[in-house]
Amino acid sequence: MAAAVRFNHYKLIRVKGLGERLYDLNKDPGETKDLRLEKPQIFSSLKQQLVSWEKDKMKPIWTEGAVWDTITLMIHDDLMKNRKVRVRNPDELKKFRLSK
Repeated sequence: MAAAVRFNHYKLIRVKGLGERLYDLNKDPGETKDLRLEKPQIFSSLKQQLVSWEKDKMKPIWTEGAVWDTITLMIHDDLMKNRKVRVRNPDELKKFRLSK
C-alpha cells in the first residue's frame, strides 16, 4: 500500500515494506534526494498529517493481483532508490525471475 502527502513544495511518500521518503519538489523535481534526516520537523509534520487523513478512510478491498502487486512494489523500490526501473509488465517480470 502506498500513500503520499504534499504541503507547499515538500512531498512525503510512504510505501509499505519500503519505508518513507521526503522530497523538496522545488529543488529536486526528480525526487532523488531524501530529506527525512535533514528536515525532521517537516518529515514528522507531513507524516502526522498523512496518518490523520487516513484515520477515517477505508482500507482497499482489492488489489491488482499478485503479479501486478509485485511489479508495482518493484517499481516503487527502484524509484525510491533512484535506480532504473527493472520491470514494467508481466513479461519483463518473468525474464527477471528467470535470471535470478
